[in-house]
Amino acid sequence: MATGAWGGFWKRPCCKRTGFSMRPLPWRGITPRYRRPSPVIWKFQYAPFALARYYLAHIDEYFTLFNRCRRDAKRDVAHPHTPFVQFHLEGMRVSINRLHDRVNQIVKALLFQTQVRQLHDEKQLNTRQYTIISQLLRSGLLPLAEMRRAPWYQSLYLQLTDKTRQRDLHRLRELGLVTVDRQERLWPGFVRVQSAPDE
Repeated sequence: MATGAWGGFWKRPCCKRTGFSMRPLPWRGITPRYRRPSPVIWKFQYAPFALARYYLAHIDEYFTLFNRCRRDAKRDVAHPHTPFVQFHLEGMRVSINRLHDRVNQIVKALLFQTQVRQLHDEKQLNTRQYTIISQLLRSGLLPLAEMRRAPWYQSLYLQLTDKTRQRDLHRLRELGLVTVDRQERLWPGFVRVQSAPDE
């Protein structure tokens, strides 16, 4: 995810009518920071706030249960906080599953980068192909038309023919390192998309 998307989300509101702050507690001065090699590897700087994100996404249900539990407690209803505890546990389940999926995506991306470097070191990928993969990892995806107009791409084939361009792309697809979808966009091989036929 882009940093801007996160930045808009983490303007955490504070509810004045109840005096309850939605802002989660910091990790006692510990702020995990990770160098981001590509957009497909998302930072975990806000991972401690995953549950707060669930609360914000279900803010109406949150306050409905909050007020209901408080009302039931005043009426001496047995186990008045049970509905909110169930809501909290469901939030934990969803948040943990989401973080688990993000970890899996990061592992896939790191293994993919290792595979690409190894293929290049073993001369199974030429420098042009390696450059295409590197640019693809930086952007996340590349529309083919946009890539072909990019200066970095054109400089790779200044004195080469279109046949060489086609062979390079065919080789990357053959190795499973890139996928071209039906909208003519180039994706890293570890991302599951519906691919178009290789001409």
